[in-house]
Amino acid sequence: MLGQYQFTENMMQLYRCIQDDLSRDIFWARLRYDIEEPLGNENQMWMLDILSGAYAKEDLEQMQNWESRFIGGQLKIILYGIGAFGLQTAIRILRNGGDFWGFCDKKAQDTMNLRVLDKPVFPPQYLLEHANSCCVLITSVTYYDEIMGFLRHNQFPESHIIPGCFGKYASIRKTVWGNQYFSFPELYKKGTAFVDAGCLDGGDSIRFAEWCGGEFSEILAFEPNFNAYLQCNAKMEAANIGTFRLFNKGLGSITKTVSFSNSSNGSSHIANFAQIKQSLELLREEDDLSQVEIIPLDTVTKDLTVGFIKMDIEGAELDALCGAQETILRDKPFLAICAYHRQGDVIAIMDFLHKLVPEYRFWLRHYAPFATETVLYAAL
Repeated sequence: MLGQYQFTENMMQLYRCIQDDLSRDIFWARLRYDIEEPLGNENQMWMLDILSGAYAKEDLEQMQNWESRFIGGQLKIILYGIGAFGLQTAIRILRNGGDFWGFCDKKAQDTMNLRVLDKPVFPPQYLLEHANSCCVLITSVTYYDEIMGFLRHNQFPESHIIPGCFGKYASIRKTVWGNQYFSFPELYKKGTAFVDAGCLDGGDSIRFAEWCGGEFSEILAFEPNFNAYLQCNAKMEAANIGTFRLFNKGLGSITKTVSFSNSSNGSSHIANFAQIKQSLELLREEDDLSQVEIIPLDTVTKDLTVGFIKMDIEGAELDALCGAQETILRDKPFLAICAYHRQGDVIAIMDFLHKLVPEYRFWLRHYAPFATETVLYAAL
């Protein structure tokens, strides 16, 4: 019983460290989402979206209700895109008792019999050849305008394009998604080093260099996925952003070699880490496992002053923070840590950081039209 009272006291201490009303609202919405039944919690997913401030409530309601207007009709529903949003949309439909015909993606042009979630993936030409019998929901954000342009140029019926929030999301991507990890520029001490844990193609490191006006000492970027690591190196060199070191390694509490599940959609992760309730067990087409080295951040930052650590590493954030304790205690850097990959991440990560550096203050921001992309910020 004493443990339960202590838990309540601990929660009170963490809550007092949260700095604004939006962060408090996201904190409670995130907790409620994490503890409710995983298959019946759509309202909380959309509650998080509203809290993000990025989407009008009526747009979200339109997206919520489109299944009832199209499912059960004569048209075959095709989801255009097999990236993260396409896969999450598919899971949402299936969990709500709906169904759809399949996916569409350029990858299908080069891959025979490509299937995702046991659904066929058609090439774009399929839509043009079956325009009268198909309707399309564009689920890509990055390529939304390009896909819409392709459909219109080829006179695909506008009435067969399902409305949703992805177009709105694409139109405000630079101001919303572009701020992810970078919402509080005043909290970064310029001239110090930046750690990009989970750098993928290097885009976040390049954005950081622009965001701080080039006023940093060095960038340390970590990407265990070898293909992404190669893309990142080429992109960062081409951007000529300044001094950086790129590691084809992951971050953790101790040095070890682990099985790593590679993905082309940004969801690569250490194979034994549990994921958010959307379940990346469903998201990946099949396991592409490799062996990667995990190292503590503290082993490479001994001679640096670190001013900013960003982590988006698919559920390994807390373990990686354990391996960065010396750096955090020494430099007390500004932190932007993803807190949505595992149920309970918000409390667990806040609790760890509060005990490590009691002076840390916390903010929360949410950046996506799903329950993903919640970022916990910490600073003195």
